[in-house]
Amino acid sequence: MRVIQVLHHSLTPFKPDADPRTYEEDWNVKVAKQLAERDGEHTFECWRPEHTFSESYERVDDDITYRVFPSTYLHPKVEYSQAMRRALADAAREDDVLFHFHGLYNYFTYVLLATVGERAPIVMQSHGGDPAVPSVTYGSLVSRLSAVAEYLPQEYAFRKADQIFALTKREAALLSDYGPTTVSPMGVDFDRFRPTETAAARDALDVDVGDEYVVAYIGRLIERKGVDVLIEAADRLAAEGHEFRVLVGGSGPMQDDLEALVARRGLEDRIDFLGHVAEADKVDFYNAANAVCFPSKTEPYGIVPVEALACRTPLVATETGAVPDIVENFGGESLVVRPDDAPALADGLADAITGALDPARIDRESGRRNHGWDAIVDRTLAVYDELPSES
Repeated sequence: MRVIQVLHHSLTPFKPDADPRTYEEDWNVKVAKQLAERDGEHTFECWRPEHTFSESYERVDDDITYRVFPSTYLHPKVEYSQAMRRALADAAREDDVLFHFHGLYNYFTYVLLATVGERAPIVMQSHGGDPAVPSVTYGSLVSRLSAVAEYLPQEYAFRKADQIFALTKREAALLSDYGPTTVSPMGVDFDRFRPTETAAARDALDVDVGDEYVVAYIGRLIERKGVDVLIEAADRLAAEGHEFRVLVGGSGPMQDDLEALVARRGLEDRIDFLGHVAEADKVDFYNAANAVCFPSKTEPYGIVPVEALACRTPLVATETGAVPDIVENFGGESLVVRPDDAPALADGLADAITGALDPARIDRESGRRNHGWDAIVDRTLAVYDELPSES
């Protein structure tokens, strides 16, 4: 069977420095690669739009076909590619084809689902977030009209799916009215993300922290990631007399403001900005830390907690995205606090610093059964095999 993994948005608005012709970090590509490595009965393609392209692009690499289509981009939820819609319609007329849509809550996804209609089986894969639910009891008139405007096409399009993969139990409950729904979280390579010696990891990163207690943050330096809240929490910890260092790995538009905040709080000897952490250095980064802080104010999912816990690095995180499910999947050995609450985050970090979390109690095997690629591939192929040849 021909399996087309469809992503609804351009790469460049989210990863400005990336080459639009290669999008290996996108979730649909990760899934396709893992499926292709383990399955010989299907062929895999990855499609997406790209607003910086003026014509379609195609390449074949390791038996996976990658296609990129020119588009018009207005907003993360509003993008359209007529070339991609036409190609999708043509593919839907063929025999033995399956569409696996990635990212649900987007108007272009609704258009593409309607384009396929009932001519081929459809699997939908959430990348996080919530379905639109119209309300007449709260919110401004504009927000209520916006919810209705998204709800109506969503209500029509989602019912075209033969199977829905949700990221969390909560999301699965919200989506179950549309059809068969399975919880299938994002995955990591547990053979790569694994515990190593802390001292060796610090040497590999060439960070001068000695034997200090290290709290690590990794991610974009943008508002919703809550690094400003982490800095305020660190200020409280320092005032309480705790000994620690914070390593901030990442870059983004808020870096200058965050560094200025550190200077105003007099925390230059406590907080280090390391810049972008290369993919090859992530395992050392997690293992160099005594705890990883995930301070997001809002989050559609959050892969950092999975990677950190796979390395058996204790986690202090806000209750956003999939954090509650992830913590449960690894046996519960984490501290979860309210988002956008510096005192609560400081209390959680203080508990971690004083020994409340034991890395040995992080259940990697339970985590692997939920987030390991073998488990995700098995769940996905089982769904493919059960689908009818027509929707």
